[in-house]
Amino acid sequence: MALNSVLMANKTLSFLRENPDYSMARLEAMYNAAQPVHGVRAGDGLVIIESVQQHILREEDVLWVYAQQNNIRVSFIPMGSPSNVQLWTSRGENIIIATMTQKRSVEVLEYLFPRLTETVFGHSQELVKLWNAGKNDGHATFRLLGRQQHQKG
Repeated sequence: MALNSVLMANKTLSFLRENPDYSMARLEAMYNAAQPVHGVRAGDGLVIIESVQQHILREEDVLWVYAQQNNIRVSFIPMGSPSNVQLWTSRGENIIIATMTQKRSVEVLEYLFPRLTETVFGHSQELVKLWNAGKNDGHATFRLLGRQQHQKG
């Protein structure tokens, strides 16, 4: 899939309208230079997602990333445990990268971790509480935690 495909065309035009410091040529250069990992490309301050959902995001807008595994049951019979990666943005958007397996989710996390240096990686009930409490202050605590996590990491 390319930036001018049917699914990405509106996302691309919308992103360019909201971010005049980027041009179509710059987006295409990043898109062509970045090796995709399960539908995710990162570089030049951007994350491009081509999964079930399509998105173009500034790296600085991605605040929280974690893998999630869902246990599916039908009439109490286990039907599998698909995995995905959840991204939460400064706008409060929840973006899902459908990876299907836990191994692929880990590969996406490993790809994104060195590129998203102000993003919190991982999930816990404490992080959920901080996220919910941070809606009023622009998630400043998450930005601080992300920087601290990457300094350790």
